[in-house]
Amino acid sequence: MISRHLTRLNEHLEGALWKKGFPQGLARDAVRLTILLATVLIVAGTVFLPVSTKLFWAGFGAVLAAWNFYNLSHFILHRLPRGSQEGSGEKDRKSFFTGQLLRSNLRLFITGILLYVALVAYQADIFSLLAGLSVVVLVIPVLLLFRNTRAKR
Repeated sequence: MISRHLTRLNEHLEGALWKKGFPQGLARDAVRLTILLATVLIVAGTVFLPVSTKLFWAGFGAVLAAWNFYNLSHFILHRLPRGSQEGSGEKDRKSFFTGQLLRSNLRLFITGILLYVALVAYQADIFSLLAGLSVVVLVIPVLLLFRNTRAKR
């Protein structure tokens, strides 16, 4: 039953990423797997919250990492090529990159505030948060390893 829901969630997420313009490839797979893993961690952490909070805080960190990774990937795949085109003027490029710099810094500022609140106000386990935040760093090498293994078959 759980695998059926995960399969449906995976298909829905695949379609949503396709509609957002993520091309087939490593970037879309990495974003999709990061979001799926963050979803599984936060749901499992919420279910087991009465037993232990460590899984919940790992899920919380994973959700923050997935949010930041999705936005960074979207910027690199879509906005960066348009903003650096030869046809756009110097003023347009500067305003484009200034706007993106403000958006990314605002997103990181919000992430920092949420982490601060989790650590100070809720006494979150720092190692669980770090484990969740490192989900992206773990997903990409594993994805590359399995991609190379599938290609050899």
